[in-house]
Amino acid sequence: MMWFVATVLTFVQSVAATAPEKHSQAGYRPWVPVYLMEHPLAICNDGSPGAYYLRRGLPGSRRWVVYLEGMGWCWDVPSCARNWQRSHGTSHKFPRTAAQLDYRGRRFLSQGIFDPVKSPLADAHIAYVKACSNDAFMGDRSPTVPTHEPFVHRRPDTAWHFRGRRIVEAVFRDLRRRTGLGDLDGDRVVYGGGSAGARGALVTMDWIASMPSIVGKASVVGLLDSGFWIPISPHPKNVGWASFGQQMRSALNLMNASFLLGDACSEEYPGEQQWKCLMPAYRVKFVRTPYFIVHSQYDKFALTMNLWGHYSFAVPPPRLLPWADNYRQLVLRYLPEPTQNSGKVVFSPASYFHCVVTTPQFWTTVANQTLLSDALQQWLDNPYTSERISESCQGFDCGSHLGMPLQYRKLRKLRLRRLSITDPAPVELPLPIPQPPGMLAPPVLV
Repeated sequence: MMWFVATVLTFVQSVAATAPEKHSQAGYRPWVPVYLMEHPLAICNDGSPGAYYLRRGLPGSRRWVVYLEGMGWCWDVPSCARNWQRSHGTSHKFPRTAAQLDYRGRRFLSQGIFDPVKSPLADAHIAYVKACSNDAFMGDRSPTVPTHEPFVHRRPDTAWHFRGRRIVEAVFRDLRRRTGLGDLDGDRVVYGGGSAGARGALVTMDWIASMPSIVGKASVVGLLDSGFWIPISPHPKNVGWASFGQQMRSALNLMNASFLLGDACSEEYPGEQQWKCLMPAYRVKFVRTPYFIVHSQYDKFALTMNLWGHYSFAVPPPRLLPWADNYRQLVLRYLPEPTQNSGKVVFSPASYFHCVVTTPQFWTTVANQTLLSDALQQWLDNPYTSERISESCQGFDCGSHLGMPLQYRKLRKLRLRRLSITDPAPVELPLPIPQPPGMLAPPVLV
């Protein structure tokens, strides 16, 4: 019975998260794939051109959103050798025409902040930057050994390109040419991403904002969703998973991200500690650009990867909840306290999710009795808004019910009551609704 209730609840939520919203279709504007052919260094791991999806804004709009996709990363040869990483190291399977992109655009790229009607950024030009370099958009490294082997046989440490930073730079330069980004005083860019994309945006944000050759006259602010990695050791029984800190140490050299370390951060963390300048928990205090951070105290990716070594829709059983609560306390410890008039906002719910601003749950997510959508709107309207909004309810996933319809709340309450009585193995819940052949799944990994 418990499995049935958990399955029904998650299925209902997954349908809500993936079904197109009717009002979104009324003002739908098409997405167009753009390949960065004119930028020879803006390439994927296999050397194919980087790409982004462009949706033009309303006439006269002087706002842009540049949003970096998640889809994971790798940090050494074994992690890069996984099928997921190799399949996301190329642009060969990306849509080539607006018609091929239409299904994904309507179903997955018209929700939350991408909603073309009611989003607080509905008028903006949007660039959804595709992940294909496995470096969280931080790398800048070419192969050290020439090779003509098929990509599937190439060694990541010697024969892969890691050019995520160059992809970001090329997207901005292309937007300047195509849409006039930065041509006028008052132009504004919301630069960010989800998961790995959020980590990449946090590290590159100050560099982007300080380069008129990249952003012209535009001002830049950051929107960072579910990428706030903290130093935490995996669960003792999860022996096959490298900690976030270990990943950062290895990735720094593998992908050559030293350009982005920053002088102030490198001075505080010199030598063998420089990897900390890629870790959000350590880097965030050095970020000068105004930002809006969204990160749950029960982030699903961080919890499931550190508990089991793979991303899962499972609900942790009661015996693992103390570990989850320890993670929560560390998140609250490392999330910054914005200074007055800094233009920095931290929004931290106590909900079991990973990435929310591009989903329908953007409108129902709550922290400390404040809706995420309202907090973001206020921040966008007032550049000096500065606050930390943290949910203080008690218990695992205690914040999720705050934005749920009544019938879902009842199902959730019954599920948690039954979980408190028994201690089952993790329940694997249904995967999202299948897509037509040839379409990539929506981003779910960091």
